[in-house]
Amino acid sequence: MTHINENDDFMKYAIEQLPPRNGLALVLGVCKITGLIQVNDIPFWLRVLMKRVCKSVPLFTPGNEPNHVLINEYLPGQGIMPHTDGPAYFPVVANITLGSHTVLDLYETETRNYIGSFLLERRSLLIISEQLYTNFQHGIKEVKEDEITEKILNYKLCSEKCRIGEKIFRKKRISITIRNVPKKITAFTAVFNNRA
Repeated sequence: MTHINENDDFMKYAIEQLPPRNGLALVLGVCKITGLIQVNDIPFWLRVLMKRVCKSVPLFTPGNEPNHVLINEYLPGQGIMPHTDGPAYFPVVANITLGSHTVLDLYETETRNYIGSFLLERRSLLIISEQLYTNFQHGIKEVKEDEITEKILNYKLCSEKCRIGEKIFRKKRISITIRNVPKKITAFTAVFNNRA
């Protein structure tokens, strides 16, 4: 996990640019089985962020650079059901957590057995790739607080000195998920093909 610098001015700017609404904040492309339908241009500040992620994470290989961004807002008590991102995406996901922390739970895809969690601190960058991407589901419990246990696989690496048994209260969290959809089509083509 890599951390975004607290004094990073463009991140403050990025947060200020988000639309003032709850839930889904910004979708720049819609992923369908047939490919990515680009619906909005990627703003400059987000392109800068994507370049920084690519520079620090060499897992986005040439030709598979990020072209899909999803920005969501989560309030305390909101979560995500365990899921996989599926074969429509290149098997690397970069997620930046802003605002508040959360805990990402991991489950074996076939058995759905819980295997552990990652504490995603505010200003953290999490990369999911390879076997973690293909063999495991990830989700976030719908709770307002998280307890630090030994099941949190990275608790010793966290910058905010976490101790076993400590409880951390969630606040509003902004999630920026950066991915690559290998097949890209235009919105015009998608509409035209749906009429046929």
